[in-house]
Amino acid sequence: MQLIGIGAALKKRWNYYLLPISWVALIIIILMVTIDVTGRFLFEAPLPASFEISALLMPFIMFPPLAYALSMGLHIRVSLLTRRLPPRAQLWFEIGADVIGLALFAMVAYIGWLHFYKSYLIRELIFASIDLPWYPSKLLLFVGATCFSLQFIINIVRAVRAGRSIDAGSEDVIGIGGET
Repeated sequence: MQLIGIGAALKKRWNYYLLPISWVALIIIILMVTIDVTGRFLFEAPLPASFEISALLMPFIMFPPLAYALSMGLHIRVSLLTRRLPPRAQLWFEIGADVIGLALFAMVAYIGWLHFYKSYLIRELIFASIDLPWYPSKLLLFVGATCFSLQFIINIVRAVRAGRSIDAGSEDVIGIGGET
């Protein structure tokens, strides 16, 4: 029970800090593309390295919201077969999916950390019309995949607790992946 409370507090914190990063990165890309296109067609002066900067900002947009979407149960679920199963079997499929997701994204986080660390040590740059560092994007890949992995752990613990309530006679397994 204590783990869920700690997990909820962590989730609230990482959503509070990481989601606005995604929003700001998206707004920057929108403004940059608008300025680039306007400058290119009206003044024949495109914005330097706008394509490369957009590519660097993509991890800032993609990875932070993953854990939030998982915590709210917003990821796409194909439940054509599982919804016909009894609640106990549904729970096992839910736990299995979360364990597989945890394994995959824990590997992504680990490899992301290795790539970030190497990139940071050598101060890796993207070669464009201006020098742009690679490592901040690689750091966000690591942070986002780590938060996603932590959310999978929270979901697994919730599902196990829900399984105990099924054993006790309650049939309520709705909302395992979301806010319960």
